[in-house]
Amino acid sequence: MHGPWIDWLNPVRALAAEASERILAIYVTAFDVTAKDDNSPLTAADLASHHTIVAGLRELTPDIPVLSEESATLPFAQRQAWRRYWLVDPLGWHQGICKAQWRVHRQYCFDRGS
Repeated sequence: MHGPWIDWLNPVRALAAEASERILAIYVTAFDVTAKDDNSPLTAADLASHHTIVAGLRELTPDIPVLSEESATLPFAQRQAWRRYWLVDPLGWHQGICKAQWRVHRQYCFDRGS
């Protein structure tokens, strides 16, 4: 079965590479770490990766919503109607960027019934 996501593989890989470059550009500087409302860390690298990936996904698939860890909170009532969406963790910490152990996560989620 060939879905549209096959055509997105290379552009999504390119977005992840671009986000990684932006993360690394910040990583080599003296960056600040702040805390989000849940006390998880937030840096300029998180936001740079977020903006790169979200903008790229919206351009690639304008009809598919994007839910990113760094996006404003969307009510569940709105999200539950989504039949498919992109789920993004722009910078997964895995012991922290301060220790150079991080990943860029993006995932296409869909309802097989649609």
